[in-house]
Amino acid sequence: MNGQDNGTAPGGAASLPYAVELSRWSGEFTDRAAEDAFGEHVGAAELRHFIIALFVTGPLYFAFVISDYLLLGFSALFWVNAVLRLGVLGFCWGLGVWLLRHPVLPPRLYRLSLVFFFVVLGNALLLYPVSQREFLEIYPGLLVMMVGAFFFVPSTLNHRLMASAFAVIGLGIETLLFFPPTPHQLPLALMFFLVTLIFCVVTSVQHARLRRFSFIDSVHSRHLTTLLQQEVALRRQLEETARVQARTDELTGLPNRRRFFELAEREMVRAQRYSAPLAVVMLDLDHFKEINDNHGHATGDQVLRAVGDCCRDVLRTNDVVGRLGGEEFAIMLPATTLEGAQLFAERLRETITECRIGLPGLELRLTATLGVAACEPGETTTMDELLARADAALYRGKAAGRNRVEG
Repeated sequence: MNGQDNGTAPGGAASLPYAVELSRWSGEFTDRAAEDAFGEHVGAAELRHFIIALFVTGPLYFAFVISDYLLLGFSALFWVNAVLRLGVLGFCWGLGVWLLRHPVLPPRLYRLSLVFFFVVLGNALLLYPVSQREFLEIYPGLLVMMVGAFFFVPSTLNHRLMASAFAVIGLGIETLLFFPPTPHQLPLALMFFLVTLIFCVVTSVQHARLRRFSFIDSVHSRHLTTLLQQEVALRRQLEETARVQARTDELTGLPNRRRFFELAEREMVRAQRYSAPLAVVMLDLDHFKEINDNHGHATGDQVLRAVGDCCRDVLRTNDVVGRLGGEEFAIMLPATTLEGAQLFAERLRETITECRIGLPGLELRLTATLGVAACEPGETTTMDELLARADAALYRGKAAGRNRVEG
């Protein structure tokens, strides 16, 4: 995956670009931040694999003490070999226990793996001169250790090559000093070494690339999941906003005509079911057209908002208020008789009368006329009929001089 992108991935790989480049040589990310993010992603698994390798390598390495005994018996050289192998066992188990108590993550973990390689390989190089083995007996051990360095212990390609070079150089020097191969053994040994090294390097690079491609896919999948979740949440928010706007008067924030009738019908059904009284108040601002004509529609909007606030101030918890349109408001009063509704309407009228709208050089006073109608317990009527009665009372109040409550 080549290219560049300014985007970043979510979660622990926040610095991983969407388009990244992998090294052809090592299979690792060329971007340091992306490689660090990958290390964080695989760190726990790498640590677990390294600890397993430590606990397995120590006993396996020490188990070759049996071949030392078969070759050397209980001689002084055997005990030297046994002590060297025991040292590797103690190092591996000690480091494994320490990592269980003090977990580390890449790249420090990979540096510890290099130390592990040097300790085990160095121990083997110390052990070979006193093992009294032939070249063909120790050479396969080199190949096995090389394969183990590439595939058994978590590390990077550079660290694995450093460990392999350390083993080859050390073994080469010891071979020349202590057990030189015959002329026909050397070409065969070099061929097997080169074939094994090429196989290990190519396989290691491909494995590294596949792991990082998998990591990229997982990061981008999480990112897409996050985007989808955000889109779903935004869509739900927009749908909820649309529902609210569809039933709310934009100017006053009160329920609009449609929503008011939904709530009023619900209260009407409840009142008839439980034989409870129910009252309706119709409110109309006095001389509202003159306010719009003389002071502008912006002032008219300010007046309507103020009336909406006045309604909220005097409403009870279960009361329902809505703006039906223009300067006309309706209020549903559950469990309220005609007398109670008239008292409520009078209190609301006084509240509106006390409301002042400040204009440049002028203080605008408001008045309203209210019509009241009630449905007594057991009375069969519809919401439209009840509102029509309240509306008729409202017009009687208008005809009687405005700024009054009529029921």
